Amino acid sequence: MNNTKGSPNHSQDDRLHDDVCKLIDDFMKQDQKEYDLSDYLRVPVSKDYNRPLTGTDGYYTMQGKTIKVPVSIIQSIDHDFFTFQGLLPEIGRAWITSDNRLFLWNYENGTDVYCFDDQDQIISSVALVKPRPGVFSDMVKYILVIATAIEVFVLGVDIHRGPSDPKGGKLIVHATDITASTNGQQITGIWGTDNGRVMMVGKNGHIYELKYANHRSWLHSVRLDCLTSSGLLSVLLPKWQWKDNYKSLAIDNERRALYALRENNNIDLFFLGRDDKTFQPVPHGLKDIEKSARIMSRQPIQGQHPRDFQIQSLHIVPNSESRIIHLVAVTERGYRLYFTHLQNALRKVSNLYPSMAPVTTGKIVMDPNGLELVHVRLPPQPQNVNLASPVNNLPSTSTNHLTSMAPATPATTMSPISQYGSHPISAAYYHCGVLVTAQSSLDNVSSDKVFLAYPVMGKNSTTSDTKTAADGRSNLYAQPVSATTTTYSETLMTLGTQGRVWAIAEDTSTSRLLFDNSGLYSDSPRKLLVFTDSGLTSFTKRRPVDTLYQILLKSRSNKDSSHRDLLGFIDQFGDAQACAISLSIVCSSYGSKSREHGEVALRASHFYFDFGGQPLSTGASLPQNTNYLGLAVGPSGTRFSSKHDGLVLYLSRLIAPIWHTAVLGKVCDASDIDQVLAIQGELLAVRANLKNLKEFLDKNPSMYTPPADHVTQIHDHVRQQAVLDEQKSFKEILKLVTHTVEAISFIDFVIDSKASDVLRCTRPDTRQTLLEMTMETLVAKPQGIQLKRDLIVATINKYASKHMHCNYDVVTKHLREQCPNLFSETDMKYYEGVESLSHAHKAEVEYERMQALEESVRYLMQAADAMSDEGLTEICVDYRYQGFYTGVVDLALARAYKLDPQRKGLAYRLDNSPVGDARQPVHDACVRCYEQIFQCIDEIQQLKQGVKLQRRPDQNQDLSAVLSQTLTKALASNDQLFHYTLYDWYRLRGMKRELLAVDSEFIVPYLKQQVQRKEGWDILWQYHRQRSRFLEAALYLEGLATLFPELTYEKRLEYLGLGIVNARCLGPDQLNNPDATHLLERLELQLEKLRSDLP
Repeated sequence: MNNTKGSPNHSQDDRLHDDVCKLIDDFMKQDQKEYDLSDYLRVPVSKDYNRPLTGTDGYYTMQGKTIKVPVSIIQSIDHDFFTFQGLLPEIGRAWITSDNRLFLWNYENGTDVYCFDDQDQIISSVALVKPRPGVFSDMVKYILVIATAIEVFVLGVDIHRGPSDPKGGKLIVHATDITASTNGQQITGIWGTDNGRVMMVGKNGHIYELKYANHRSWLHSVRLDCLTSSGLLSVLLPKWQWKDNYKSLAIDNERRALYALRENNNIDLFFLGRDDKTFQPVPHGLKDIEKSARIMSRQPIQGQHPRDFQIQSLHIVPNSESRIIHLVAVTERGYRLYFTHLQNALRKVSNLYPSMAPVTTGKIVMDPNGLELVHVRLPPQPQNVNLASPVNNLPSTSTNHLTSMAPATPATTMSPISQYGSHPISAAYYHCGVLVTAQSSLDNVSSDKVFLAYPVMGKNSTTSDTKTAADGRSNLYAQPVSATTTTYSETLMTLGTQGRVWAIAEDTSTSRLLFDNSGLYSDSPRKLLVFTDSGLTSFTKRRPVDTLYQILLKSRSNKDSSHRDLLGFIDQFGDAQACAISLSIVCSSYGSKSREHGEVALRASHFYFDFGGQPLSTGASLPQNTNYLGLAVGPSGTRFSSKHDGLVLYLSRLIAPIWHTAVLGKVCDASDIDQVLAIQGELLAVRANLKNLKEFLDKNPSMYTPPADHVTQIHDHVRQQAVLDEQKSFKEILKLVTHTVEAISFIDFVIDSKASDVLRCTRPDTRQTLLEMTMETLVAKPQGIQLKRDLIVATINKYASKHMHCNYDVVTKHLREQCPNLFSETDMKYYEGVESLSHAHKAEVEYERMQALEESVRYLMQAADAMSDEGLTEICVDYRYQGFYTGVVDLALARAYKLDPQRKGLAYRLDNSPVGDARQPVHDACVRCYEQIFQCIDEIQQLKQGVKLQRRPDQNQDLSAVLSQTLTKALASNDQLFHYTLYDWYRLRGMKRELLAVDSEFIVPYLKQQVQRKEGWDILWQYHRQRSRFLEAALYLEGLATLFPELTYEKRLEYLGLGIVNARCLGPDQLNNPDATHLLERLELQLEKLRSDLP
């Protein structure tokens, strides 16, 4: 069976409210807007820093327990001279070398240590990089490149994270035969590309590449190539640009660029190409970075330090952070230098703003063509810090009436400011806006100072988010990209660590964005790792949702301070954002066993309703001294409250990971089961969050249900209408949430049923559409109604195609249990009918087969009006294949009745079928149903004549009996339009004998009223004669002979003769009837006259 069989038509009940869906889409687009770092760095220099919302750094970071380095490693380090350290967050390990030994320490469980000591040379450098494709087996996800004084060699690495494996996974190391001589050059650093290239820097200042291939290839060789010989660079680069040694690299995998830092503080740029061989120097005119930075920063000479612009490290800016700025260099004194490798990129964007078309449109990636310093960010200084209290500077459009409730906050100095830059930076980490630096103490005894700086996304200085646009939608975002919001402001704080910092990294398992306002409480926040000689300490960077959680938690003990903090939080992020964030805390508490979480969630719920405001009609008048959310600035209509906008915003964040994703396409494209499980995991995570949101809505029915008590009704009718409009919108949102939960459950069921097998049960055009179908289409678009039904039928057919040891109703059982609201009862009857029909195909016993067929037609008759014409046709074809002709009759007649219960089609016909009449479509739809019955009759007759047709091979039916049974059931119908259409079909096919065999109350009226008189009478006299009604037959014959002069003499003579014969056949009771006697006399006289008139 085809998967489109009987797919029901789109029903208005299945369509979600278009306005709510549009609102969700608009909010999602705004929330997912890509903020580009270059939008905030349009001026040459920036220096603004904010103090935290409160004086407590704990609102912004959470320090984890310091995990001590195992004693066995410490003892080895104490006794040996040469030691190096680093972090490998991709595999959850820290590496430490001790002369010739390499320790890989599992810092997640703190105790697991792997020691590699299979060689006797002092290890100088270690790096974890991705392998070249096709060289190693699939189990090798990374390779460990180890450099000594005489050689470089490679180990394969895999992490197995099974249920029985330790925290952090089981480390599996594979020996390889990849080794290359260093020719006596010590390697000081190793870096890798995503496509498996391995780059190195030697102590001699040259850049090397380790080249290797599959050992089975005849080209297999391992060698260490020097990429920066003076001969090559002297041709491609100016002399001033290649005379000093390189000391470190930074590789941009997305843009295929390599940056090389020289000893003279300049940077060279190389293009790595689209293959695995290119190493092309890119000339540029940035001759003296230090001088350029000093000029751009406009710092007074007397206040400059000699090492202000001495670069300590290079850091790549990913595409997710900026498409224009590509590199950040951190100097030893805390300055940040921002570079682009596209000439005039920032100026071009400024001229074309806001389109940014030249370099940022779509996924276009331009090749590097130069290196330009575009921005200098100064380190924090006390005079550059905004010390104003957020509460004391609330804008007029925010909740000003709450300000008087909070005590004034004195301006305080931010403690990290005076410490920052007091000592040179020894280590730095930067990614997506977060900067972590370590400043070494000069006495080599004190602990290093570690600082964290990150950007703050506050409210737009010119537009409050509490204002809604003219179309009723909120301006949610505090810092939209505009010409008036170019300030880049950061918060700086200290991280509490002990000891000398060895390395800084970030847990790669968490998502990283420039701004994390949209982070859900259930998501993992960014986790920073600081590795010191005392151990490894993790710091969780709190997101706005974490900050609000801490403020609400604190409110239990210090209400005044917490209330002030709440006001500051609302002012910083806006009412709608704050409401969305509070919902994240509330919904994440469902199912949690934490008492603390439950208490905080209760306060978050109060916060949501207390600060969420009320809807407002643009025609309403505003009482004095009252803050209303959504002032009237546009045409009449309802301005939704921040509660509403916050809910929509939160919902859009929940469904964003899957909403515009073609899930089935991703599943079918997955290369292994792990990818499929990852897709399912994402679906189920979204479903779990949506279930929690639904629980919140179910617990607060007043949001979408008008109060029953008329006393509580609002007397202001204008305001009351606004409240009702918002309640209606809340109800539609609840419907969307419910349908999305159930749609995810169904898609998950399809994936479990092996989606590729399911889609093979569809037609090619439908299959392609399903592969491209997004969750938004499935849940909220009209075409999704048809597609999800196609998918259900395909799933039913998939199970029917296998002799599976499960009940044949497995699909509909799942739908009834998991998707009770996604489909109507009519839909369910249809699917149950399709399942029963599939069961009939696989039944091995005739009784079971017929029982399944009868059951299917009972279900399908209840859903007959929901089928399409194509669906009805396909089911009837299946019934005919099964020899179940009476099922076709029942289903076709049931559908015709449900399509036209008021018999408009019959009235249209009785009115002589006027052209353009509104009843014609109904009439034609019924006729298309009747045609299925006519095909049954025709097929049975062909089979009786020995014509070979496609049908079930094991059928041994008495075709005469089958035809009689089919006709009997059809003619028993009281559908007058069907009878008339059947008689038309008989007449058009010349089946007069079959027509005369019809014995129903409709045949005579049909022949009298629906057929031309001569033809009708010619059939009527035969019809009556077959039923021994000779008087009626004789009367029609008399009329035929006398009333139609165009008849030939012979035909009139024939009719009169037949009339006399029928008149003489009257029974004794009719012979005494004077009318009968007179009829016979008239016929005889007319016959004599006709003969006498013969010339």
